[in-house]
Amino acid sequence: MHEELVKLQLAEAANDGTREASVEHVRLRLQLLEALAAEIEELKRNPEARRRLRMNDPVDTATTRAAANIAAWRAYLPEDCISAMIRDGWHWTT
Repeated sequence: MHEELVKLQLAEAANDGTREASVEHVRLRLQLLEALAAEIEELKRNPEARRRLRMNDPVDTATTRAAANIAAWRAYLPEDCISAMIRDGWHWTT
């Protein structure tokens, strides 16, 4: 996941406001969120990984689903729309 975060940070720094830069930025954010969702899934399956991270509470399935919903929305919706959807709790219900 570290690699995805670095790529995203570089894309944000280089974003010149063009459509291509914006599309690339969204693509990289989606990759980062997908990597995060994959890590959450691994933590759910692997108790030893949770212990290594001092995360002894099980990862909530609803949280994983919400992160996946947000990641999918970011592929095609504007950020202000996504913010409104999150504020209204849609990420928990879809």
